[in-house]
Amino acid sequence: MLRYKTKKELLDTHPSELSPEFQPDGKPSFEKADKMMRIAFKKGTHRFEWDHKKADGEVFPVEVLLTDISINADEKILYTVWRDITNRKKAERMHNALLSISECTYTASDMKALYKKIHNIISELITVKNIYIALYNEKSKLLSFPYFVDEIDPPQPPKKLGKGLTEYVLRTGEATLIDEKKDLELRAKGEVDLVGSPTKIWLGVPLKISTK
Repeated sequence: MLRYKTKKELLDTHPSELSPEFQPDGKPSFEKADKMMRIAFKKGTHRFEWDHKKADGEVFPVEVLLTDISINADEKILYTVWRDITNRKKAERMHNALLSISECTYTASDMKALYKKIHNIISELITVKNIYIALYNEKSKLLSFPYFVDEIDPPQPPKKLGKGLTEYVLRTGEATLIDEKKDLELRAKGEVDLVGSPTKIWLGVPLKISTK
């Protein structure tokens, strides 16, 4: 779980090095760990969530169960069980994000405010420095960009459908994660135009209303 190569390497590591300096609530790990152990000795058992640090420095969440199995007053021992809850925490963040988006559809003052709130909510899940929302008008046959945030490019004006990545998602109706390899494959198949350098990483998600 901690990615140490040998048991000796782990045992030679001081316990303080198995946690980041601070926990998610802002409290120092060393001080909070001492508090958690005191609670376990007092109550006999204590369950809580904790951030631990792997050998390569990656921080991940665990559920910790401490159980007092002290033999006598002079020999205090805590039996410790960890359970990796990374997937559970990811699911919780996703669920909370979806709830927040649903709520802001009712509370946003206008569409621009709604798009901004959606951007902020998504930013809590992944890094989103560049994002746009594209809308296709079947009557005018124009693709417009009511929300467009980019570190380099200015807001884009409405345009006719072409063969870009946005249009590809509109045609397939499926969420698509595209890297350089996938971009080149799509270009080779004629699915998208040969314009500019291959994208490093691009995620497109269709916003569906009924079947459209």
